[in-house]
Amino acid sequence: MGDFFEYLQRLDSKTQDALYGNRFACLAVLRSLPSVARHVAMRLLFTEGGVDAALVREWGGGPAADAALKRMSKLRVLLARRPKGPPAPTTSAPPAPAPASLWSLHPSFRAQIRATIEGRALPPKDCPDPAAVLGPDVDLAGDAEGKWEDLLMLLVRAGKGARTEGGRGRAVDAQEPQGQGQQPKSKRRRKESGGGRGGEVVSDPPARVASMLVSAGLLAGGEPVLTPGVGFEEVDDTPVPLESLRVTAAGFAYLFLSVPAQVWLLALSFVQQFKSSAAHAAVVLLFKLGFQEVGKGYPVDALDEAMRPLVKDLARFGLCYVREEHYYPTHLSQYLGSGLEAAADDAKSGLSKGGGASDRSAAAREAEGNDHSFAKYKRGIERGPRKSGRAVSVEERDGYIIVESNYRIYAYTSSALRTAVLGSFAKVLYRLPNLLVLTLTRDVCIKAFKRGLTAEQIVTYLHEHAHPKVARRNPTVPETIADQIFLWESERNRIHATPGVVVYGGFDKEDDWVAAKSHAEVQCAKGVVWAGPKPQYAGGGWALAVPEASHLAMRQFFHDNRMTG
Repeated sequence: MGDFFEYLQRLDSKTQDALYGNRFACLAVLRSLPSVARHVAMRLLFTEGGVDAALVREWGGGPAADAALKRMSKLRVLLARRPKGPPAPTTSAPPAPAPASLWSLHPSFRAQIRATIEGRALPPKDCPDPAAVLGPDVDLAGDAEGKWEDLLMLLVRAGKGARTEGGRGRAVDAQEPQGQGQQPKSKRRRKESGGGRGGEVVSDPPARVASMLVSAGLLAGGEPVLTPGVGFEEVDDTPVPLESLRVTAAGFAYLFLSVPAQVWLLALSFVQQFKSSAAHAAVVLLFKLGFQEVGKGYPVDALDEAMRPLVKDLARFGLCYVREEHYYPTHLSQYLGSGLEAAADDAKSGLSKGGGASDRSAAAREAEGNDHSFAKYKRGIERGPRKSGRAVSVEERDGYIIVESNYRIYAYTSSALRTAVLGSFAKVLYRLPNLLVLTLTRDVCIKAFKRGLTAEQIVTYLHEHAHPKVARRNPTVPETIADQIFLWESERNRIHATPGVVVYGGFDKEDDWVAAKSHAEVQCAKGVVWAGPKPQYAGGGWALAVPEASHLAMRQFFHDNRMTG
């Protein structure tokens, strides 16, 4: 899964033109642009006609602004045109120089942003219904957070099934506590809409939810309910057994992303389920939710016909709440209207780090293994944790973790989701009604690394969720603890296996070995995997290792030069 706006850049010009006819989509795109690009857009907003390209670059600060202007061009927010030149000369005089390019904003984009700045009223269909008021029996924030934690608990419980008590599934942590203490009772019951609280109730997910998570790469499996090649629009709500699903390395890393990054990656996956026309409706609906007022009721009938069935899907994830003929945006949907740039960066870096060691080159793994100290972690947190978006979730607002220098972790939480996340890289010792006591051990951390987690993700998670009592401490995670986690990770990078390698170890002369090594480096496509002297216990001499694909070329070299290898 990539950046949401990389997806928008790949849309055809006709779809982009239709997208910029919506005010909410234009606002979201404007907020996603770098600060330099936003500055250029605002200066072009009330400029009639085009502006010379060189002048626009000066507005942005010269060559440094080229990347921002390039992004605007890819999104077709910035359009270039060449003005009509002077008439052709009738004499033998030299022709006049060609006029420079003129840049201007997309007409629809410009009109929508101007309408917002000038305070023009929204169309009636985009305004809330004053009669649609939620009663005190509806906890909108609790319902949204419960549904979101239910979604994350699917990743935790995938492949393990759920224990049942009284006919209801109950999430069980991957690691049971070894000390005394009872499990906390649920503080809130599942509401009418199906939302859970704290992720304590996990049932088999509907096929539409499981299909989207599988296509996003967060889950795998789901057969026979999920059939490869079947479109999302053809999938129904048949339950998919949890035992048939398994979490991927990307899904495991997804749990450690910030909530804004999680929401945006889910939104991108949701849009990619549909074909062009339905995808356009999904994009507009997501942006609409991002800018509508939280808790206000909006008529479902006022939506375009293609958007109406999508509201139910988004309500499953807590992005909106549906009652009767109205939908109500939640605080989670506000991430869709702001903080996109930081959220996208978090998502990219988080999932790329959690892809597993097997997905990275040996050189990259070696570089990471050589820089495993606390200094590497400190460089990443000196800027402080990034909080994207206007709204801040309860989990991000209230830190709950205290890490001590004796490897103990104290987590003030009763959430099954938080317990499962912490238990993925630390050993649970005691579980009290509102306190979880864990300890960091090498074995548990190594298991987390094998599943695709990185030391940087673990330490960053502990840092960003630090309890307010220790949040002002620098560093919030003791230096010895952070350094030890990086050292445990580096243990896995001591030896790197390269499949399909041919080793030549029969060189009698060093000159022959040097010639063969030089030929492999120049002529073979993938170069040399390893070259050096053999140890004494192996008989001494010189050896050379090349990829299997280069074996025929090396064999011909040995034959032409009458060598043995």
